Amino acid sequence: MSKINVGTCGYGYYQPEDDWKEKYESKLQAYSDFFKTVEINKTFYKLPMVKTAEKWKEKPKKVEKISNYLDIIHVVDLLRRKPTSDHPIAYIRLHGLNPNEYDYDYDYSDEELHELAEKLEDLSVIHDRIYCMFNNYEMFENAKRVEEIL
Repeated sequence: MSKINVGTCGYGYYQPEDDWKEKYESKLQAYSDFFKTVEINKTFYKLPMVKTAEKWKEKPKKVEKISNYLDIIHVVDLLRRKPTSDHPIAYIRLHGLNPNEYDYDYDYSDEELHELAEKLEDLSVIHDRIYCMFNNYEMFENAKRVEEIL
């Protein structure tokens, strides 16, 4: 597993290729071919049914691996402020740079994504693992672009 893991906060809006159902058993499995990690954020609002959680453990195994790594982690928007935690895992959550910090209607510019990639690389010297999670309307495109830059 790479030291810097880029993904998105949820996969429900992910639009895989038209023939994805022929290649994959689930949308999460299709997503996992394109991103290293995903935040299953449904659990913030309501605990999942046991049956659902069991599926996460089976398909794909990446979800299980991520959950095993996680501990109490300080979440920060790296383009707004510096992390204050010395936890071995840095968790970056990005909503966009609109004046309202939680206005998800944002598409990061290439310049902003290059700046983010540079900051992620700097963090990788200090932290064992970094999760960079996009949670904006263009999250899939922005996450893919940061992976390309890295």
